[in-house]
Amino acid sequence: MMRSAAIGLRAALRYLALASVVAFGLLSIIATGGDDDQVGTLGFRFVPGLAFDPNTNTLYGTDTVSDQLITIDAATGVGTAIGALGFNNVNGLAFDPNTNTLYGTDTSTRQLIAIDPATGAGAAVGPIGFGNVDGLAFDPNTNTLYASATLTAELITIDPATGAGTIVGPLGFGFVDGLAFDPNTNTLYGSDTLSDQLITIDPATGAGTAVGGLGFDLVEGLAFDPNTNTIYGTDILTLLLIIIDPVTGLGTAVR
Repeated sequence: MMRSAAIGLRAALRYLALASVVAFGLLSIIATGGDDDQVGTLGFRFVPGLAFDPNTNTLYGTDTVSDQLITIDAATGVGTAIGALGFNNVNGLAFDPNTNTLYGTDTSTRQLIAIDPATGAGAAVGPIGFGNVDGLAFDPNTNTLYASATLTAELITIDPATGAGTIVGPLGFGFVDGLAFDPNTNTLYGSDTLSDQLITIDPATGAGTAVGGLGFDLVEGLAFDPNTNTIYGTDILTLLLIIIDPVTGLGTAVR
């Protein structure tokens, strides 16, 4: 009972913080009690989607306030608009380097979409069958598209041809908003915004294991650069791109 109440309170504070960011585009002090003059360098108000193209070394993001696809300079953390997505809430983002396909999940229509990296325009693939599919990651070794369904706290796989989702298993963490896959070590990472931790996830069962505290309160976007073995994240509260230590989980702001 006490654990459920604590989770409910944390979730309520999380959504208050999200509402504050969307409304004002500034660091919310509702949930954190932090410094209210820290404005991030991304230049966009809400970037929950993140994906890395290892073929061109391009870091992509989605801004759900302006509904645009953006690129992000990995050295400075500054975002640049590409174009309108045509979907209102593209929270998940993943890149398939084998076919050079950029995928997204739109939580408003509950669909998988394919995105043109040159224009930003999204095209519906099909319904996922799950609500609030926020995290997305692609395993190029097995051609598997993973996703996190935050309403049910489950890891799922998505058929890239139809968009249909299939349950893998419970994550064991409340709000795994970000996913990223390391093809060099076959490691699936997640960011849990309920406990503010980096986690690793068993792709066969969905079970998550804590790595450590991120040091940021709302890391919703995750992406992995296999060329430099770097985990990137986007923190929604500070509006910053961060680099995450895969051993400790600790994030460092890119400025």
